[in-house]
Amino acid sequence: MGTGWARVEAQKHYPTDVLVGAALGNFCATFAAGILFPHLPAPLEGLDMRVAPERIEFSLVFPLAN
Repeated sequence: MGTGWARVEAQKHYPTDVLVGAALGNFCATFAAGILFPHLPAPLEGLDMRVAPERIEFSLVFPLAN
């Protein structure tokens, strides 16, 4: 996220470029992990992202072991 923010601040990329790149990278990594490690749970099942015109909110939930 820091590199993406720095690229926007340096006016090298638009915010949409950075968001689409992050989403594409996340998709590719999740897809590859699902193929290579099918027995592991989904790595980002506790991640939630909400986008509003004035801000982006992230929340990450860690389940407790039983």
